[in-house]
Amino acid sequence: MADTKQQVKAAEEKMTFAIEYLDEQLAHIRAGKANPKILDGIKVMYYGSPVPLTNVASVNTPDAKTIIITPWEKPLIKDIEKAIMNSEIGITPENNGEIIRLGIPPLTEAVSYTHLRAHETPEHLVCRLLLEKKKQTQKKKKKKK
Repeated sequence: MADTKQQVKAAEEKMTFAIEYLDEQLAHIRAGKANPKILDGIKVMYYGSPVPLTNVASVNTPDAKTIIITPWEKPLIKDIEKAIMNSEIGITPENNGEIIRLGIPPLTEAVSYTHLRAHETPEHLVCRLLLEKKKQTQKKKKKKK
């Protein structure tokens, strides 16, 4: 009995970690709404060392379609802009000399499809195909009723 409880506890811990990981990965997906998490992987050169963007600037979302980056040191604007341009987020920054503004474009079906498929692993592919098959089966059952 104690062995079963230990196995259940270990499985619960692993599931908790899996859910946390999934939440973090889903937060990085560009879904047409401004989310500062899409900038988490961006490193800026700061005195010769790459540091996370959030260590050299504040990142805010004043509305659902805009991200505002305010550097703590004005000379860093060019470095931040360069880091964003070199990243894979696919958004061109607008620099007014004091802040950097990122306008989040609405996603088209093609952009959303290619973005999600580009980051898909074989495990994700299997899950996606199973879910699509399940949806098709449910639609067929509804039509029969």
